[in-house]
Amino acid sequence: MKCNEINHSDDFTNETAKLFLERVFSELFNVDNDPCNMAKKYMTPDYLQLVDGKSLHYNEFVEHLGVVLNEFQSINFTFEQVIASGNTISDIHIVDAIKNDGSKFKAKVIAFFFIRNGKIFKIDELTTLLEGKEEDKDLGSRT
Repeated sequence: MKCNEINHSDDFTNETAKLFLERVFSELFNVDNDPCNMAKKYMTPDYLQLVDGKSLHYNEFVEHLGVVLNEFQSINFTFEQVIASGNTISDIHIVDAIKNDGSKFKAKVIAFFFIRNGKIFKIDELTTLLEGKEEDKDLGSRT
């Protein structure tokens, strides 16, 4: 099965960058979508995510995505700041989630997204736990 390609020039404005991130996050973190298909759709095969001192390559990211989808009953993203420059998007977003045990999770993420041919090839991010259990500090990179 061939995944749909994203038709994008990789030359983002702040507005198109925000729309791009909203679409990517809503599809990646939708429990009705297959993590493998969503990763193929939005990430390059050489994808690398640097998060809180940990490196996740493509397969590890897919594993991370599965962990997150299994951990939460609901998850929402609020994009507070989005700035685009060519094929790079920087953002600050808030993750609000309810875990399966009913506890709350809230984190602030500062990230740079690097785009090639409409797909993300690298993310460099810092994630800070704002609300939740101390043992969930690693949910931004847990595999």
